[in-house]
Amino acid sequence: MSDKTAIITGANSGLGLAVAKRLFEEAGHAYQLTDLRVCLACRNLQKAKFAKQELHEIFGLDIQVDVLELDVSRPASVKQAVEEIKCRYKHIDWLYLNAGIMPVEGVNWSELWPPYPSRILQAFTDGGSLLKVVDSKTPEGLNSVFATNLFGHFLLVRWLEDFLCSQRCPAHIVWTSSSTAMKSHFNIEDVQDQEGIDPYGSSKFGMDLLSLALNNMLNDKGIYSHTVSPGLVITNMTTNILAKWLWYLMSPVVLLMRLINGSWTWDAHHGAEAQIWLSKQDPAILDHTAKYYSCCSPFGKSYVKQSREKLDPELADQLYKKLLKLAQQFETS
Repeated sequence: MSDKTAIITGANSGLGLAVAKRLFEEAGHAYQLTDLRVCLACRNLQKAKFAKQELHEIFGLDIQVDVLELDVSRPASVKQAVEEIKCRYKHIDWLYLNAGIMPVEGVNWSELWPPYPSRILQAFTDGGSLLKVVDSKTPEGLNSVFATNLFGHFLLVRWLEDFLCSQRCPAHIVWTSSSTAMKSHFNIEDVQDQEGIDPYGSSKFGMDLLSLALNNMLNDKGIYSHTVSPGLVITNMTTNILAKWLWYLMSPVVLLMRLINGSWTWDAHHGAEAQIWLSKQDPAILDHTAKYYSCCSPFGKSYVKQSREKLDPELADQLYKKLLKLAQQFETS
């Protein structure tokens, strides 16, 4: 269990930082804190340094925490980060692909009317068309949600592939997907969701497909990929939808909802349960068609639920090929 390395994208706050904290907690129980090295790969380097300082304050100055500048929406930033990773590390045990954006400008309140309990539960569980998501363009002309949530991480994996294959230990890729990943909002002819209504849900379903494709191609090389859903977690992303005080005003409702649906994890610590559970498993024997859901009981006990996803291998292969063709525009000979 010694000498473990984890890279976490989007780790300066929220779920990514919670994963880092819980990895160190597990290290303290299972082996030595100093045997774990965590890299906080973040777009904002200053915020990453604050997160590093917070980890030192909690776990001591002896822990190994690095910061790495990485904007997954920008291919040039991904390429530079890949070169830095190859220079810094001998191997990567866990690659947590967590960075993501969900630019919401409001809520479609009409989706909650009439206010049947089943309708409200479904709306808050999977999002669906409840949220008004607005997209924009990156300087490279890519749709921002697609570039950040899916394509940038695809480039990271692709450009690290030879490095991951050359190491002696297996590499475990863990994608932060979502319960909003719906096939109905994904179009293989429009993978950036330029003409769709839900770029966030489309990107998350794309993650599920891509994870399946990567397993089919890379398992025999010692690289394994799985997706998780953190549940409904209050982070910087969700407070863009409703004010934080309003979310916490709903806390009594959350306790009630947990009786029906454990995916109301609410805080990042519980939301990171599936990521941490996967870190303790042998990736080679896990079901690569399953998604792993972070759940929480009404009494605050975290647990993981596994659900086999109905994913089409041919559709996954088509997506991989489309992303590969797009990636070639940003690769040098």
